[in-house]
Amino acid sequence: MTHALPPFIERRLGPARAAQAVALRKRLADAGVALPPWIDARPGRLRLVVGDLADDPPLSRTAVALAEGHGDWLLTGLGALQLAAAAPTAALHAPPGPALTALRRAAAGTRVAVYEALPAWPSRPELDLPGAFGRAWVCPPALLDRAAAAVSGAAPRRLCTVAGEVRVPAVLAREDSEPPRSLIRRAGGAAAPDWVAIAGGAPGGRLWEPDAPLPEEVALLLVLPASLLGTGLFVWWRRSRL
Repeated sequence: MTHALPPFIERRLGPARAAQAVALRKRLADAGVALPPWIDARPGRLRLVVGDLADDPPLSRTAVALAEGHGDWLLTGLGALQLAAAAPTAALHAPPGPALTALRRAAAGTRVAVYEALPAWPSRPELDLPGAFGRAWVCPPALLDRAAAAVSGAAPRRLCTVAGEVRVPAVLAREDSEPPRSLIRRAGGAAAPDWVAIAGGAPGGRLWEPDAPLPEEVALLLVLPASLLGTGLFVWWRRSRL
């Protein structure tokens, strides 16, 4: 598999930066991070790499915890993706409040722009950021995390909010492939005797088996009483996900 840059990008970066970008692409690929094919297929089209922390599902506090506790880590991942993709600019996109404040503090003195997200979910930074439509690579926090781990050699910061019918709702650092049952136990246990887990929360998530490993990108585990399975609201929600 080749990680070479398109000639147009190679000339624009110059020999030294081009060599760094190729080496970085190899390291990212070894960590399972692949660039969208259109970036190389249309060299020069990409203008902006966006780290999107505004797409946290309702009830999740994962983006806030990442921004407040790991802002520099997110910037490391964003910078790696920017160089690998040869994007001229990079930005962070965050909801108003603590996450936005923390990211602005972390990005102070850098060339990374920090934008306040509109009060809407799901977020669409490619539509809201100036010059981003059709020219942006939007990266979720899980991708920034994986990229930072790839370039630093440190362990990723896998955070997940456990909310709903648990005794101690919390943002937890989870182990690789940790299942819902383990996370719920670490959040003080379920508050309902019979429960179901929704990976990603409502309304965009999926019912998840208690002992099945959670995907890396899951930022919210919502725990609900199993009795809701038969209600009209839950049936509507399930149909909307099909």
